[in-house]
Amino acid sequence: MASFSSSSSTSIQKPLSFDAYISFNETDVGSSFVSHLCKALEKKEITTFKKSALPEEYLKAIEESKFAIIIFSENYASFTACLDELVKIMECSGIFVLPIFYQVEPSEVRKQSKRFALTKHEADGCERVQVWREALFKAADLSGWEVTQHG
Repeated sequence: MASFSSSSSTSIQKPLSFDAYISFNETDVGSSFVSHLCKALEKKEITTFKKSALPEEYLKAIEESKFAIIIFSENYASFTACLDELVKIMECSGIFVLPIFYQVEPSEVRKQSKRFALTKHEADGCERVQVWREALFKAADLSGWEVTQHG
């Protein structure tokens, strides 16, 4: 399977506004894991894009980032905004992609089983389901980290 992490080979490169774009579902990890991650990145002088409510802003931020961290969590695939971010990330050339599997198995995302089945979106008649499926499969096939809760 082709890797989605690559570097741009064009001689004219646009200036990048952010080092990292973090795609995540706020209800699952917003106030805990992501805040710790952002603080750790900031200590290393890595600038991160903080999500805004305006899709055009965060989709532009993806294009202007050096790398993207996708935090797959329990409800990630329930939200079309997360899935649209994922598609945009996977479409961008020259961006390094790092998936983090937060309390979910990589095989759930890759096989689109359980919480990643997208059946709710299919039932709603969403036309983008196939594009989302492909992006989920490709992102889950990249090397990443698994984060599990210790109890």
